[in-house]
Amino acid sequence: MGQTVTRVVAGEGPTRLRVTSVDRRLIHCGDLTFERDLGLEVDPVLGPSLWGAVHSRLQPEPRRVVVRGAVSLRASVRRVLQITLFVTYLIVLAGIGVAIGFHRYPLAVALGAGLVLIWVAMKLVASLEDRTLHARLAHQGRRSGEET
Repeated sequence: MGQTVTRVVAGEGPTRLRVTSVDRRLIHCGDLTFERDLGLEVDPVLGPSLWGAVHSRLQPEPRRVVVRGAVSLRASVRRVLQITLFVTYLIVLAGIGVAIGFHRYPLAVALGAGLVLIWVAMKLVASLEDRTLHARLAHQGRRSGEET
């Protein structure tokens, strides 16, 4: 919050905006809202860029911090862990269906318990990402407060 970002609109010059709030998915700059992952403007009527028309974007892309062509090691490890847990979750879910289809109910119950553990692990990884983001934002806020 409070950081200045640059909005790029096709056919117009760049505009400086002040960030008024940030949540898990969005960056709010007054009346304008942008996706955190790609920095694309969210259409207020049509929704995110996947379904809505993209009129502008933030420059540089806010969440993709690239240093010499590589994403930070911590971010890439976290992303790989999230993808691995999600794929494992889907495989175990399919295994429960197969176990039930073959009338192997004890196996289905055991896989169900494993599914719950995987779901908890996915939530823990997501909460670590949130804590890291909040700590980074708090650190940036302290640093900008020290400069003024």
